[in-house]
Amino acid sequence: PLFRVETKRQKSEHTTSGRMKRETLSQSQMTAPSDQDSFIEPIMTFKGHTSPVTQIAAVDRNRFLSSSWDTTIRMWNADTGECMRTFRGHNDWVHAIAVLDTFHFISGSDDRTIKMWNVDREECVYTFTGHSSFVKALA
Repeated sequence: PLFRVETKRQKSEHTTSGRMKRETLSQSQMTAPSDQDSFIEPIMTFKGHTSPVTQIAAVDRNRFLSSSWDTTIRMWNADTGECMRTFRGHNDWVHAIAVLDTFHFISGSDDRTIKMWNVDREECVYTFTGHSSFVKALA
């Protein structure tokens, strides 16, 4: 991998309602890969999300987006590792992102909405409602 987006490790369990129960694991509870020699060190780590990252999508050659269980989408500078923008507006886990052009992208969430975002203004320009279940993928 060329880069890694780092979050706190979390253990997940399904509850009777179908939702996943999240519990943060301590460093001592995490297990290392069994074959340390096969692990490739990343050349850069991107820190900022507070829960697991669900998807990454390139905006252009120097910027990419990441979605997360922390309900946010972040825009990153791929050269410096800096978080350039944080997009807030979903009320539940964000599972999917799709870049429309260099100015707009859409995101799908467990809050049953799809949101269209303006990259430059860092704001939601439209919310698509009406899904009866979670939005897990976009193309």
